[in-house]
Amino acid sequence: MTLLEWLQSNPSVHVVSECFAVHNDLSGVEEALSTRAHLLPMSDASLFHFSLGLALAGTPTFLQWPTSNLASLGGLMNKVSSELSTSLVIRVPISGTANLDAIIGSSAYSIVHDDHRSAVLNTALHRPGIYIILESLSAMALHRLESRFAGLQTDSSTLQSSENPQCTVVGLNQHASMIEEALSDATHCDIVSLHKASGLDATTIESIQRTGRVICVGLPTAWMSDVINGSFWSLEAEPEFSDATVQSIQQSLHRVFET
Repeated sequence: MTLLEWLQSNPSVHVVSECFAVHNDLSGVEEALSTRAHLLPMSDASLFHFSLGLALAGTPTFLQWPTSNLASLGGLMNKVSSELSTSLVIRVPISGTANLDAIIGSSAYSIVHDDHRSAVLNTALHRPGIYIILESLSAMALHRLESRFAGLQTDSSTLQSSENPQCTVVGLNQHASMIEEALSDATHCDIVSLHKASGLDATTIESIQRTGRVICVGLPTAWMSDVINGSFWSLEAEPEFSDATVQSIQQSLHRVFET
């Protein structure tokens, strides 16, 4: 289900953006949703506070964030003190590595296809709060071409396990192809693709406990606590935090086996 189809099928949801025309899947949204679509060419802070006001008033709201700047969004979210009775979903367009440090503690998802987005939006409708969905158009196109993560409907992670794995390499699902490229000559690694960008899940921790080594790709160093709390006694090497580049991943792989 496309985003516009989902919005049309949920008549309680309002959508806010500074410019609908630049987002292909929101083209025609003003005609389709009429008064539920709010075109507001204003600052990031004003967009956020308008959308937050709708949510505080009990209106489920979808906000199209105008930039990939998670730092400014995180700063605004940290100032919210009131509990929401409904959901505010903020979609952030990203390319390359997202600075997840700015949104630690939030409900954040890395979206890989339309059905995955719909599943997250359906969850948000029934669980009040602020949700962030991170979308990379290039990553989604590649996953669609490769039929990667087909049928994914949840916020769980996907594990590609090797025989006798000696290292766990974990990153957001948008980096899956890059990680596979970096590990093309390494057949001894578990690869974990996170669909929820809010911390390491049980699948990841269990893999680390099994392998004793971990490389976190494009993830916040603050997530070190997840690694330590979940697998401290199993670690055979210091956890590595790598940039989301092939070279950086390969360098981390070399270091993690030096110890």
